[in-house]
Amino acid sequence: MKYIFVLMGLLFSMASQASVIVNATRVVYPSDAKFVNVQLVNRGTTTHLVQSWIDDGNVSNTPEKIKVPFVLTPPVVKMKGGEGQSIKIVGKNLDSLPNNRESVFWLNIVDIPPQPEGKAKEGANKRGNSSRLTQSFHFFMFEPIFSPVNALNQPI
Repeated sequence: MKYIFVLMGLLFSMASQASVIVNATRVVYPSDAKFVNVQLVNRGTTTHLVQSWIDDGNVSNTPEKIKVPFVLTPPVVKMKGGEGQSIKIVGKNLDSLPNNRESVFWLNIVDIPPQPEGKAKEGANKRGNSSRLTQSFHFFMFEPIFSPVNALNQPI
């Protein structure tokens, strides 16, 4: 039993090899905000492509079926080594979300590194070795603003 905990500790403590780092593990979107910014930094020396999107956590949904009341701009960005980038999350149709509790979504960031120099250009339009991709999931929460009158009338 002791060995299982040691093994789990080693597995979960391994450092990620991602070059693109997100400044936060969770993002809170207050209901009275027009937008929220998320900062990305490329700590590597090479240019990386970064793709991002928000979903509701249902892994069986395809990208075409994901319906969330938020828009990310830009959804795909090219980041040079040592540079930063801001992703803007804009709320759209926020009235569809409950105003008496928080709503949870997932901010997904995929870091796509360049193909190594020595590789052949054959099949250049293919995605390549998927183990080189680094995807991170970040807790994204919509937080309604309660008025003092509404907060007193909320069930506990």
